[in-house]
Amino acid sequence: MLNWAFKSSKQKITWDYITDRPSSIQFNNTGTKDLSDYFIPLSKIKPFWFKNLRVSKDVFNNHPNVKVCPSFVELFRNSYAFVAPCDFQLKITANGFDFMQTEEGWLKISSHTALPAEVGGSQMGPDWDPMHQNVKIMSGLQLGCKKGHYNIIFLPAYYHDPNSRLFAPPGVSTITDNCPLDLNLNLFIDISNLEPGQQEVINISCGTPLAYIYFPFGILPFEKTTITKKMRKTFIGDYNKQLDEYKNSY
Repeated sequence: MLNWAFKSSKQKITWDYITDRPSSIQFNNTGTKDLSDYFIPLSKIKPFWFKNLRVSKDVFNNHPNVKVCPSFVELFRNSYAFVAPCDFQLKITANGFDFMQTEEGWLKISSHTALPAEVGGSQMGPDWDPMHQNVKIMSGLQLGCKKGHYNIIFLPAYYHDPNSRLFAPPGVSTITDNCPLDLNLNLFIDISNLEPGQQEVINISCGTPLAYIYFPFGILPFEKTTITKKMRKTFIGDYNKQLDEYKNSY
């Protein structure tokens, strides 16, 4: 049932934007954000080392390279890259971070770890290693589903930069027709190299892949539409509650 639903040509991922820019500034002369500012098919921006590889012609006499390895082929064919929509800078200290972007409106930044003590401190709990700080990037975009539900898998953009200071750990999110997903990205930074009072500056260029988003049943078409989202009533638990309501309705 699940496989059939998401191989159907009628299935689409819908998207909308929820963060307006100032009225005097427009995205792409349309007044709205463009999905391609953030979300690019990985097949179009494969890492240069992979793109430059040539398939081994004789697999019996020459050891074939990763150009024909199913795991690489599947990843690059059925994923999107979540890219930086603009240049931005993070200034990291042991106590938190500052964020600067080229212009307000492209991104908003939050954290699951660098929260003031008066609002609960780290949401990762007391046993989480405090040397791994979270930076949550919020695009202001939402993804929905024309019907049914769909899972997407977040993966690190390892093959573009295996040494990146910003690491996107694996994660799974579910999109449904009545519970759209805010397109946010959780990144983590190892700050164990920072001495007290020391600061590290991380510069990210526009177009840099920050994470891969894998579509397990293949790339689906996108359609711009207006998404109606349920308003949140509590600080936590809304996502699971809405998913439970959705599952119980079927």
